Amino acid sequence: MLEDGQFIYEDGEIDFHEISLALKVSETKVRNLIYEVELKYRDNHNELISIIEKGKYEVTDNKVKFAVHNPLVKQYFEYEIRKLNGVSDGSFAKHIVTISTVTFEKLLLMLYGNRNSADEIISQLPVQLKEQINDKTSLF
Repeated sequence: MLEDGQFIYEDGEIDFHEISLALKVSETKVRNLIYEVELKYRDNHNELISIIEKGKYEVTDNKVKFAVHNPLVKQYFEYEIRKLNGVSDGSFAKHIVTISTVTFEKLLLMLYGNRNSADEIISQLPVQLKEQINDKTSLF
């Protein structure tokens, strides 16, 4: 049901209510089943890369704010930030995660695994953020 997109809005959000009506089970049951499936089978690494490549973030001062609507992807994202000795702030809203530009740079290099791919993403960033990303070679 999730694969064919029948119960997914245009913005990628799942319509739990419609699924519950179709299956004649509660929305809570649907949410729990989908959570279990995503936990077992979803590739959060690629989801995180997709968020970055689609530009689902906003740059203000020396902070980068991401809109991560999937709780599992958000959990994976925050875990990756902790592995990089970075700090994430999710206190503004439950789907917003804020990190520093330095941590963002480390995240790009970790996700893409090589400097050329990270440089390509960095080249598409706003000028103010590019100016704050100085020494990419020190992260290797």
